[in-house]
Amino acid sequence: MKVEARQADFGKNVKVDFVAHLMNLSRNSSGASVESSKVRAEVTEEAMSASRSAEGGGNVEADPETGTLVAHVGPGGGIDIPLTPSLAGDKVTLTAGDPTFSGNPVPSGLADMIKSKAELTVDMSDLPLGLKVDALAVTSTGLQLDLSGGPATLEQ
Repeated sequence: MKVEARQADFGKNVKVDFVAHLMNLSRNSSGASVESSKVRAEVTEEAMSASRSAEGGGNVEADPETGTLVAHVGPGGGIDIPLTPSLAGDKVTLTAGDPTFSGNPVPSGLADMIKSKAELTVDMSDLPLGLKVDALAVTSTGLQLDLSGGPATLEQ
């Protein structure tokens, strides 16, 4: 069975597009069971920008050539913060690189403060269907995650 959703709620202020494939779905007395699942999810630049706006501002652009997301924050979006996504166990982390203002390095004390506010770790250990993140990549439109899950029960 194939399930698709656009702008589905995922956590605080985050919208996700996804396509899920549920293999060997069968009904039972308590709901349904699935043998395995594969999901491709994408958090678009627009969704990340909307989330950042809800938290105080900025927009986000994906740069697949460098594998980073670039957050533009501050007055007029003049501060650029490269964010490198990584996967470690069940956690997806966005690690901030050195911020720049109009292409120039930000002084180190201010840079450290900006980086600490920009970095983000999302615990993905409690996803439905026993899903685990297998891979992530920066695409031309945002951050893509590939997930898979084993046997699971879908309750009514």
